[in-house]
Amino acid sequence: MATKLFFLSDARSFSNAYRIAARVEPDYVIMLGDLLYDGSGQEYILDQASVAKVVKSCNNVRVYRLCNNTYLVRDYTSTCKHIYDLHVTAFMDAIEKLILNGINVYIVIGNHDYEVNYQGLIIQHLGHGVAKKVTVVRRPLSIEIAGFTVLLLPYQPRIKYPRQLLCQSDIIATHAELRQIRAIVGTLSTCDRVRLLVSGHWGVGYYPPDRLEQALVAGRIERNGHSKCYPKAITKTHLVRIDNFPYSYLAMQLNENGKRISGRLKIIKRSLLLGPTCVDIIKKEHEYGFTIMMR
Repeated sequence: MATKLFFLSDARSFSNAYRIAARVEPDYVIMLGDLLYDGSGQEYILDQASVAKVVKSCNNVRVYRLCNNTYLVRDYTSTCKHIYDLHVTAFMDAIEKLILNGINVYIVIGNHDYEVNYQGLIIQHLGHGVAKKVTVVRRPLSIEIAGFTVLLLPYQPRIKYPRQLLCQSDIIATHAELRQIRAIVGTLSTCDRVRLLVSGHWGVGYYPPDRLEQALVAGRIERNGHSKCYPKAITKTHLVRIDNFPYSYLAMQLNENGKRISGRLKIIKRSLLLGPTCVDIIKKEHEYGFTIMMR
């Protein structure tokens, strides 16, 4: 029987987070950072009464009247407390539903929410019982899931990950910076094993080993403080990048028999169609499937 994982990162909205995750009936939900943070771009669809309160209290929001008589509100400057409160409330609702349904939840700290006290916030909103069941990852954490070693790496601005820690892992999930991703890939190229690297923080896409160079900017990596050419010929690392939830996310199944990973990366591209009196949201969904044999 397969074990199911769901990954998200850099949340723009949590209003439908539980519903989206529940479609794949995950055993684990792993949030790869920048969930409640000072970056710009949080957005919610509100009714007329709610949007009036936002406009009254916040100057730096953008409001679009949708053609279904609701309103899309974006906070580009992350200065609107009303939007932030909506964001926190929706986040807590998603956490509570995940825990009540027996789903394991991991929060991996990102660069923008480095100072956020998630345990304190969850205790404040949902109580100690729920908080005890949510694992907040502030230091590298290795866990075993269905026979796979999964390494969770939070954002840490000045850190070099030990080779042994990386090489003994099957799946590495992180909110590291690009320079750190390059260093991780460089180290993994010396391990001579197939790996899956899941990265929040910087873009979307699936890159098998023969396309990995495209994601690492001209194929440069850093090792021991020195830049070297990316060793394409011996790298067996697969990379998945996710960003801007709910506009991208990753669902995976781990099959212990045969060490097989089956994944589906969902990317949603959205545009606003301006009409004479209202705005329509046009969405185009793209799904990329992959299978990785770890042996």
